[in-house]
Amino acid sequence: MLSETGIWAPVPADCTPPTSEQGGSGERAKADRSSKTKKQVEHLLATLEKEGVEIHDKIASIVNAEIAKIKAETSREAINDVVCCFNLCCGLAIYTVAPISAGFLMGADWFEKAFGEEYARTGFVIGARRRTNGEDK
Repeated sequence: MLSETGIWAPVPADCTPPTSEQGGSGERAKADRSSKTKKQVEHLLATLEKEGVEIHDKIASIVNAEIAKIKAETSREAINDVVCCFNLCCGLAIYTVAPISAGFLMGADWFEKAFGEEYARTGFVIGARRRTNGEDK
């Protein structure tokens, strides 16, 4: 708050802080940031008017510009949250599918080797005809 000398001074004890509705945080803090900030600014302006500080048009336009910036930032954060959620879902899908695929390929390779070794001992060759009694047919 501005003192008589024009220097910012601490807020007096009789000035109530913003309520949780005006500036508190919660689960939807990002989504409600612009409305909470606007309420905080309105609370600040009301407090300044109570103390007798005149608010000029230039100050009001600066405050409105800052509120517009905060609203734009909030909308960008909402878009970023959607993109982040999409990337997280795709990443989890890749992390799930990749090990399963690798395990399947490793298992198929192991089974192929084990199958080849087993039937190499017995003389069975895949794709060849079996000879009977030494006859070539």
